[in-house]
Amino acid sequence: FPLCAMPVPLIEHDEALPTFEDVKKQYITAILSRTKGNVNKAARIAKISRAGIYYYIKKHNPSRSSFK
Repeated sequence: FPLCAMPVPLIEHDEALPTFEDVKKQYITAILSRTKGNVNKAARIAKISRAGIYYYIKKHNPSRSSFK
């Protein structure tokens, strides 16, 4: 599919959209869950540094036990 052929969904102005920060948090949390908390693997999947994963963990303070 060429990108221009794909339909673009219309978003009503009054719909609440998640912030970029919310989406990033959900994405990294999902990766950490999938890798059972393995930061090395999570960083490789997300294509970011391990420091980026640790920054997320420090900033959002998720329960590490929920990843294992």
